[in-house]
Amino acid sequence: MRENEIIVLVGLSKSQIKKLPKKIIGISKTENQLELSDLYNSSDVFLNLSVEETFGLTTAEALACGTPAIVYNSTASPELIDSKTGIVVKKNDISGLLNAIQEIKSKGKLFYSKSCRKRAVKLFNRDKRFKQYFELYNRLIKTHSLISK
Repeated sequence: MRENEIIVLVGLSKSQIKKLPKKIIGISKTENQLELSDLYNSSDVFLNLSVEETFGLTTAEALACGTPAIVYNSTASPELIDSKTGIVVKKNDISGLLNAIQEIKSKGKLFYSKSCRKRAVKLFNRDKRFKQYFELYNRLIKTHSLISK
């Protein structure tokens, strides 16, 4: 890790935070949306290295704040990003991960920010999703009613 680089881990217990080496900052879990958006906004890149996640809510939140993401190819997370909003790396490929971080840093966060925000609004707009679910349920009810007759 370079001198001007810092890793921030969010969602840790107090005992986990105490064990962290220098240059890794640990923050307890927070539900405070303003605090979370400040963390996402102040980050150059967001890493979601989960290998078991069904939907990367934190990745969607980072994108909504204009922060590009790096994710493993082993979960649903690759579906959240595209080449304009981040990078997908092979699961547990540390070399690939480091290369992806350097690629994003070399282009700069501003290169990705507008696309990140645009993608988040397009894919994760709550009102649009509710409307789509409502329309789907109505179609299913109509289909079920036709079949039942």
